[in-house]
Amino acid sequence: MNIPETQKGKIVLLMAEFDTGIVLNFDGSRYKKTDEYHYKIMDSMEDAEKFAKAKINEETACVEFIFYDHNGNYICTISPI
Repeated sequence: MNIPETQKGKIVLLMAEFDTGIVLNFDGSRYKKTDEYHYKIMDSMEDAEKFAKAKINEETACVEFIFYDHNGNYICTISPI
């Protein structure tokens, strides 16, 4: 799975099952290699954090969000715990 490069300052988010680390599509289904949209590009770190925290609070399944910078470098993970 490749993390896309994007414009400077943008944040790439991946959503994964908290217990297993399996990457999810943003509709909650498990990512398959043929799926295109397993990531979401956010305008800023602040927007990405707000989105992730809101999604964690509304999800019935435990999910976590993995953050990458515009070059595809890992930044951090936000999880329900």
